[in-house]
Amino acid sequence: MNRLSDEFISSCRKDRGKILRGENMSRIETFVDAAFAFAFTMLVLVFVYPIKLMAQATVLYTSDGALGTDIFSLGGWDDNQVATLFIYFGFGLLAFLPLSRRYAQKRWAMMTTET
Repeated sequence: MNRLSDEFISSCRKDRGKILRGENMSRIETFVDAAFAFAFTMLVLVFVYPIKLMAQATVLYTSDGALGTDIFSLGGWDDNQVATLFIYFGFGLLAFLPLSRRYAQKRWAMMTTET
């Protein structure tokens, strides 16, 4: 990626030394912002909610129903379905482990070479 020219940087509107973005947003910037918002929403719905559900099921199971809301009384849940849910998301989280290790190693290499 090429460095921005000094002429371009000096022509940008600034506030306290920082370049202001968004004065004349292009279509691609608007599209990227909308795509990021959609992706973040999907992340919350697809990834965070099932983890909350698993944590709630764990508390309910380990406390033998004394703590938490009985999510299993709604029907459609039996012991095999809950075990399958735990296995499914367990494998999903394990699939992210090599990616996170690779990212951490790259980040560590970048941090150590900068100093």
